[in-house]
Amino acid sequence: MEIKLLKGKLFLFFIGSFAFFLLGIYTILYPDKMSTFLNRPILARLIGILTFLMCGILMVVLLKVYFNKKGLIINEEGIMDYSSILSGYLITWNEIVAIRKVNIRSLTILLIDIEKPKEYINQFGRLKSWWLRLSANSYGTPISLSSYFLDCKTDELEIYIRDAYQKYKSKEI
Repeated sequence: MEIKLLKGKLFLFFIGSFAFFLLGIYTILYPDKMSTFLNRPILARLIGILTFLMCGILMVVLLKVYFNKKGLIINEEGIMDYSSILSGYLITWNEIVAIRKVNIRSLTILLIDIEKPKEYINQFGRLKSWWLRLSANSYGTPISLSSYFLDCKTDELEIYIRDAYQKYKSKEI
C-alpha cells in the first residue's frame, strides 16, 4: 500500500518558509529598521541570522520531501517513510514491538516502539541520529509517524499499519 503526499500543503509550507527566509535576510541587511521594538540592532541581526538559517534548512527539507514520488509505503517488509525530515528508512515488522498513538497539542502522531532503539539510531549519520535521539528521549522511541503531509487521516494510518503489522509480523521475509 502506498499513501501519497499532500503536495499542496507542502508547497504552502515552503512558501511560508520562503517568506520568513526573506524576512531574515532583510533583518540581517537592515537591523536598524527591524530593531525599533527591541532598540538593539545586534539582537535584531542575530534573530535575522537564526531565521535565515532555520528557514533555509526547512526549505531544503520541504523540497526534498516534495520531490519524493511516494509518501509512505506499507508492505510485507515493513514501513518505508518518505514523508518527513527523516525520510527514506525502512522499519521492518520484526523490529516493531508496539504501536501507540499520542496527541501533542493539536497533532496526533503514531509512535513505533522497536526492539533495539540504540542500534537503530546508530545506523544513521550524525544529524539524523541526533534527531532520532531527541525523539527517543521525548517519546521513548526514535520512530514517530504523522499523517500531516500524507493523503490520509491519522486514524486511517493507524488502521493500515496495525492491519499490516498483524498480517506480516510473524512471517519471515
